[in-house]
Amino acid sequence: MTNGWDPSSVREWIVNGLDTALVESFLTGSIAKFYLQRQAVSMPSFSAVPDEEIELLGRNVIALIGFGPMESIDVRRNGKQTSQ
Repeated sequence: MTNGWDPSSVREWIVNGLDTALVESFLTGSIAKFYLQRQAVSMPSFSAVPDEEIELLGRNVIALIGFGPMESIDVRRNGKQTSQ
């Protein structure tokens, strides 16, 4: 959960497991906390990962978001491919 997929927000989300500016924001904080407390799997913290890899991961996350959500048929198809 990040603040509009801003690169610095994505980086903090990857490194710390959440974007503190989003959670502490007057406008979005209570909504963000609501969803963070109810999510099935929390974002882990990747603080031990080297900076170069964090930057690459952040760029990949932002690029994937540009594709939009996958259709359910694609999710099922990809799940079958990886389980074999």
